[in-house]
Amino acid sequence: MRHNSSHIAAIVLLAVFAYWNLTQSAQADEERWWGEITDIGSEGDIYTVQIKDGRLFNVVWKNGYSDWDVGDTVILSVDPGFGFMVYRTRHTQVWVEETVEAVPDNGDRASILVPRTLTPGASISVPQLNR
Repeated sequence: MRHNSSHIAAIVLLAVFAYWNLTQSAQADEERWWGEITDIGSEGDIYTVQIKDGRLFNVVWKNGYSDWDVGDTVILSVDPGFGFMVYRTRHTQVWVEETVEAVPDNGDRASILVPRTLTPGASISVPQLNR
């Protein structure tokens, strides 16, 4: 009888360990943001990444792989803060900050990257919606 109870205890212990391991890896998956590089700054150390939910992030290179290209798929490990931008064997330490504006419908990237200021007394034109 003693031999059977030790087998059961070992099986229960292995099952608990397996469950704990699976829950830890599931939590790690929740803390990753898949995206695509949509722009690279002129100095080559600032990337704009759009993640799957549509948000945009400025990603500043700190250390590691630096030969990313526009259109590359990446995974951000943090939102925002200090973390990693990775894909396959490429790893880069980065600082991540969410940008204020979303991608405009007309694809005008310059309107995102250039800050806008209003001149006092200037009029603002709003496009008419087609119904």
